[in-house]
Amino acid sequence: MYVLYSDAPRLFHQLRTVGAPLLAVSGLCGLAALILLHRGRPPVVRALAALAIATVVAGWGVAQYPYLLGTHLTIQQAAAPSATLWVLLVVSCVAAALIAPSLVLLYTLQLQRKLG
Repeated sequence: MYVLYSDAPRLFHQLRTVGAPLLAVSGLCGLAALILLHRGRPPVVRALAALAIATVVAGWGVAQYPYLLGTHLTIQQAAAPSATLWVLLVVSCVAAALIAPSLVLLYTLQLQRKLG
């Protein structure tokens, strides 16, 4: 945090105000994961660790908003043209429609133990 204070004062201020709740959740999840680590509950520890990481990333995103790069590039400036976004959406939907049946078949065969 000291490096942010000297290098990116705006981000430091935003993390202390807007991003603080998410960073607090991250700290609590990390602490709970460390405590439960010794009690032998791996699924709960994994979930808490994942939540701790996700809330740190979300806190950074909230503190950085509306900028992507320091204070030089906003989300609006970095957005692709509307036509490009529509093409990407259509291509993604077509790809999902082509791949989804294969994945369903793969998972079904695996759950039925028919794969070697």
